[in-house]
Parts: sequence; C-alpha cells; structure tokens
Amino acid sequence: MAMDLKEIVFFIPHAKKLGLRFVETDGDAMIVEMPFQEAIVARKGSGIIANGAVTTMMDTALGAAVFKRLGEMRKLATLDLRMDFLRPCLPNHTVYSRTECIRLTREVAFARGVAWCDDPEKPVAQSMAAFSIAEISLDSGAGK
Repeated sequence: MAMDLKEIVFFIPHAKKLGLRFVETDGDAMIVEMPFQEAIVARKGSGIIANGAVTTMMDTALGAAVFKRLGEMRKLATLDLRMDFLRPCLPNHTVYSRTECIRLTREVAFARGVAWCDDPEKPVAQSMAAFSIAEISLDSGAGK
C-alpha cells in the first residue's frame, strides 16, 4: 500500500463516516477538515458539532501526522490523548485541524494539534497525543 497523504485520513472507516478530508500540508504539519453535517451535532437543531466528533477527528489527524513523519503506513495505537475544549464549535461550520508529530522514537510518537472553525487564532480545541508504533509496516503487506 503506497502512502498517499490524501488517502491517510480515509484509512479508518470512521474517518469516512465523519467526512474527514485532507486539505494540505503546512511544513511538517497536516491540515484536515471535517465538514458540518447534522448527524454529528451535540444537540439536534443546535448546529454545533459534538465534542466527541472533534475528539475523533483530532485522534485521526494526529495519527495521520505521525504517518507523515514516519514516511510509511505503520500500525499505530493511541496510548494517550488529551483534549482541551476551549470554546464550542460555531454553528453549522466546518472544523479544521492542524496537527504535527513533534517527537518520534523507535516505539512511541508524540503529536500535537489544534482545531478551529473560521479563525485559526480562535481555536475550539487543542490536543496532545502519544502513539505506540508497531514494528510491522502496512506498506510491506506483512502481518496480514
């Protein structure tokens, strides 16, 4: 499986369900978006995307940033995910994230990110995560 940054966020089925899309790279960081959809609002009719959906987006986008840094698809497991919700999402707005892998060891990767709606200077959440990195590359076909 060749690594294509545009496809990383679709590797996990729930990423497709949330409508996650790769937008662009920004140096070592990745920008991912989650378009507004009524199915993921906190309260019906509120137009505010639920914190759980934002958490799932960030976990996926942080993992994608680790894949980018590794340069290959490897099996990852989230060891720790910290989410700080700073304000609610704006009603009926797309949520964006900027994530980057800040440290990589043989067995653990550390990543951080921020999520916002219309202004990156007014984040709705910030996050830090640690991922366990498996020895097996998904690119090699081993472990299937």
